[in-house]
Formats: sequence, structure tokens, C-alpha cells
Amino acid sequence: MLWLDYILWIVFILLNVAFITLLERKVLSYSQNRLGPNKLSLMGILQPFSDAIKLFLKNISTPFSSAKTIYTVSPVAAMMLALMLWSINTHPNKIISSNITYMIFLGILSLSVYPPLMAGWVSNSKYAMIGAMRAIAQTISYEVILTLFLFMIIFYNLSMNLSPSAKEHMMMMILIINPILLMVWTMVMMAESNRTPFDFAEGESELVSGFNTEYSGPLFALIFMAEYAMIYFMSYFSITLFFSNSNLYMMVTASFIYIYIYIWFRATYPRHRYDMLMLKAWKSLLPMMLSMLALQMALL
Repeated sequence: MLWLDYILWIVFILLNVAFITLLERKVLSYSQNRLGPNKLSLMGILQPFSDAIKLFLKNISTPFSSAKTIYTVSPVAAMMLALMLWSINTHPNKIISSNITYMIFLGILSLSVYPPLMAGWVSNSKYAMIGAMRAIAQTISYEVILTLFLFMIIFYNLSMNLSPSAKEHMMMMILIINPILLMVWTMVMMAESNRTPFDFAEGESELVSGFNTEYSGPLFALIFMAEYAMIYFMSYFSITLFFSNSNLYMMVTASFIYIYIYIWFRATYPRHRYDMLMLKAWKSLLPMMLSMLALQMALL
């Protein structure tokens, strides 16, 4: 029954991911004063299903000189990693019941660099390879800051377990004292998810589509779903981290507020330069987090 419960939970996540794409297209259309999807059903509510059917019914085309096995496995691996993150959630029947859920989270997240690397390398395209290199450098840079942020939380909690009983409302107190942490966390989450204004791995203006340039049909759909599943989890994880609550479905619903912030940033801010992104990581955010962590350890 545990596995059946988890499968139903995955179906629930995938349905939410489908409607997150519709939410994004609707919000962007209103932000830019244009029409969004509005043809299928009431207010275009069935548009995600139409897009999914169209993509999954297309033929899989592979580049002539690519390693076809790795080319096919990369999107599947990206989707599996995105779904594996949900195994550490605070669901009562969660698959992974551990006292080191923060470490498991970092371990799974660190593997997320491999699917873009494999996809960019085997595509035999200079645009895909540059996009993969960008994704790897960006992910590693901001994962260092993410790790330091989680270390701060671990030192406050004296626990590596992500659960409401372990945290109570401790993070709310931290945010009241130091709201800069919330801004830093939001930047790190967007950089980790390759979202605007940090979507350099998929820079359409200079890289066509980045590491997934050579992908189409169902394989492209898996990459697309993995990206939005990661956004959904990061939003849920952020809400759980800062506004702890024992009601799972209330937390899942509240995570859409954070998803709206993702979309709002995409509609508002232009893409930065890549060198500015790396400088911000290594010369601004990293010294700031190290200083905060040292101050916290001194006060403790």
C-alpha cells in the first residue's frame, strides 16, 4: 500500500505540473497584455493535456552521430531525479523515513547536474554542449550557497530532519530578524531551477535552446516536465522550510504562491549576463553566507 500511495502521489504531482504550465502562460499573457491559451474547454483549461498528447505522439528523432542510449536515458534520468526529491517530503507515508533528510536532499540535488551534462554532450551540438557547461557551472556555484544556507538551519535546529516537529516556527523568527535570508534563498532556488533571470542553460537568444536543443517529441516533454516538477518541489520545500505546517495539502496549495513568484520574476526581470551570475555567486552571496554562518556559530 505504501508504493500505491506513492504512485498516486506522483500522479497528483504530475497533474499539478501540467497546470503549472497553464498558470505560467496565463500569468505571462496578462503581464504582457496579450491573450493566453483560451480555446480548449473553459478558459483553455485543457491546454496542458493537448500539449502533452501532441508531444508524446511525435516520433523520437536522434542526431545522426549521437550516442542514442545516453541520448534517450538523459531525459528519463532528469525526470526520475525530480520525482525522487518528493520521496523526502513530510507526507505521513513517505518512502524515505530518515533523520538526515537534509543530506538526502543535497545528495539527490547534486545528481541533477548529470542529465544536462549527458544531454549536452551526446547531442553533438556546440549549442547543447555550451548549455550543458553553463548548467553545470551554475548548479555547482549555487549549490555551495544552498549547502551553507542549510547548514545554518541545521545549526539552529540541532537536527538534520526536515519535519514540522523538529522546526516548529523557528524559521519565521529568523526571517523577522534577518529577511535578507529569504531574498538569498529565492535567488538560489531560481538559479538551481534554471529560471529567469538565471536561465542561462536554456538561453534562447544565444544558444537556441541550450542543452536540449536537439531534443523533440516525448524526450523534450520529459525534460520540460522535469524542470517544472523541480520548480514545484523547490516551491513546496521553501514553504515547508519557512512556514512549517502539519497539514500537507495546505502546504502543497501554499506552494503555488511561491510558484507565482517564479512566474512574476520571469515576467519582470530580463536575463542577466552569465559572467554577472557567476560573480554574484562567488563574490557576493558566498562571502555573505560565510559571514552569516560564522556569526551564527559564534553566537551559539
